[in-house]
Amino acid sequence: MDRYYGDLDKFIADHRRTQKPIPRESMLSILK
Repeated sequence: MDRYYGDLDKFIADHRRTQKPIPRESMLSILK
């Protein structure tokens, strides 16, 4: 779980920096 959380955290930070909307499908595929 920690590994996934780290990836998710980095993923969100990346999108915040680029100001792109995060596709819902991407979020769901990471959380699965």
